[in-house]
Amino acid sequence: MNKLVLPKKKYKGIKIYCRICKVDNPKCNHFESFTYRVRVHIPGTQKSVKSKILNSKIYSDAVIEAINFEKHLKTNNYQTIVADSAEGNDYSVIDSIIKYNQYLNGESEYAQFKKSVTNEHRIRG
Repeated sequence: MNKLVLPKKKYKGIKIYCRICKVDNPKCNHFESFTYRVRVHIPGTQKSVKSKILNSKIYSDAVIEAINFEKHLKTNNYQTIVADSAEGNDYSVIDSIIKYNQYLNGESEYAQFKKSVTNEHRIRG
C-alpha cells in the first residue's frame, strides 16, 4: 500500500495518524496502518481539542469527513454525546440490594458475571 501524504495547502487540523504507534505525522514504516485524523480546537479553552480518526484513505474524502465532524461539533456545542452512558437505571435502594444479592449468589443472567461467594463472606462483608 502507498504511503499517505498531505498536500502543501492542507485542510486545517488534518494529520496522518498511525494506528500502531498512535502518533500524528509518524515517521514509522507502518504504511498499511496509516489513516487521516482530524483535530478540532474547542473555542474558549487553551489546549482542549476533539479528535476523530477518519475512515477515508483518499484525502478529498477525508476533508469532507472532517468538515462534517466540525459541523457536528458546532451544532452540539462541542460536546460528544454518548446515548448509552447517559441512561441510568430506575432501581430503588431495595431493588439494588436484591440485585446485588442475586449477583453474589451467582444468579446473574450473564455467564461472565457468575460468582461463587460463601455465606461466611456475605455475613462478614
